Amino acid sequence: MSEINFFDLKKKIKTLNNSGLFYIYGDLYLCDQAKKTIIEFLLSSQNNQFSVEEYDGNFKSIDEVCESVFTYSFFSDQKIIVYENPSFFEKAPEPKNSLEKIKKNYIQNRLDLSASGLIRMFSEDPGDDDSFYDELGDKIKNEFLKEETDNSWIDQIIAYAKENKVKISSKKQENDLFLEWLEKDFPENNYLIILSSKTDKRSRIYKKLDKKGEIINCLLPSGQRKADKDKRDAAAREIVLAELEKAGKNLTINNNTLNLLLDYSGDDLRTLVKNLNQVIVYSGNKNNINTEDLKKVLERTREDPIFAFTGAVSERKIEDSLFYMYSLISNGFHPLQILSALYNQFSNLLLASEFLNSHSPGYLPTMNFNVFLSAIAPQIENYENSFLKKIEDLSLKKSKDKKYLISNGKKISYPVFFLLKHASNFKIGELKKALIELGEIDNSIKNGAEPIKIIESFLFRYIR
Repeated sequence: MSEINFFDLKKKIKTLNNSGLFYIYGDLYLCDQAKKTIIEFLLSSQNNQFSVEEYDGNFKSIDEVCESVFTYSFFSDQKIIVYENPSFFEKAPEPKNSLEKIKKNYIQNRLDLSASGLIRMFSEDPGDDDSFYDELGDKIKNEFLKEETDNSWIDQIIAYAKENKVKISSKKQENDLFLEWLEKDFPENNYLIILSSKTDKRSRIYKKLDKKGEIINCLLPSGQRKADKDKRDAAAREIVLAELEKAGKNLTINNNTLNLLLDYSGDDLRTLVKNLNQVIVYSGNKNNINTEDLKKVLERTREDPIFAFTGAVSERKIEDSLFYMYSLISNGFHPLQILSALYNQFSNLLLASEFLNSHSPGYLPTMNFNVFLSAIAPQIENYENSFLKKIEDLSLKKSKDKKYLISNGKKISYPVFFLLKHASNFKIGELKKALIELGEIDNSIKNGAEPIKIIESFLFRYIR
């Protein structure tokens, strides 16, 4: 069968064959959008959240995934299995990235996923040798967690793996098993959607996928030739128009503003969509996105890269927070600068949270920017004026320091709107606890502790 280009998927989706198998590869953002399109089409007759099961190849073997595909669901007439990062195409992730995911599963009390992920990370079969697990635990702590003050979580995962004899198949074994599964017909109304950033068209598995199922190509050209850049630019423009249509406000954007948006976002489509959605929120009830609005929203992110980090922290997006933190470190930022940014952001969130809990019963995180300006901004101004008057009465002089105000002494605008929106995701108690802990981390770092691991551990505790 011929591959289907991502941008033709919606037009051709009704003509796809009914084998139940879909293989999507290429740009991760486009892959995710293709997955959603296919799931929406398959679930058109019923919208049942129990129909979809998602698995990560870093934590689940292909044999386990296929067993699920060939088992009928107890909760739905349809069953859709989504399998990301398949071992037969994806390279093994960096140990550091794997450990982040493993720790995340541990925090969520998924020792089964943590243990299998740990064994799969090193692609080794422990066989019947119990000492393998102990040696693996020591290896991980000595090579990757040397500076972490508390690495006892690894011991608990290792103990679980040892007790439950967690093992993995080799890559070749998994490939052969998958080819055997593909010889069978899927049960009616059971589907398998495989997502991968890479592929190998010479492999037996690709040829079998091509013969049995549908392949959706989400690749974007990565070269620097004009033709490659033009294709990436065209794809980005299509995505912008689709997102504007999805917003449902009859929004338009002129060519100059669109070019500026693309310039701000670079080649990463996820960054493009994130930037666009921020501008859409800011535009409120306007029917067009203009250059002035775009600059107000995105200029600070471009000029101040640490703003992207604190923004991800405020949104409680752990993966984005870690990504921006490592980017800052690689670009020469000192860990104490990152710590200072965290302290300032949590202080601001606490100020906003205290206001929301005591002076703004009418606030809703879902309200748009224009409603916020008319209904909530005056409440903030009254709250801050009252606070300033109390300070002046106590000190008998006018205070010039505005950093303890939500607005920071400036006109209430877009950043304040988002500050309150993000503050509603936190409890006052955890914000206060976080600030105390940040002070302790500052002291530890100044006394010689390894900074990155401590800050990383803090993010896992307070942002997840």
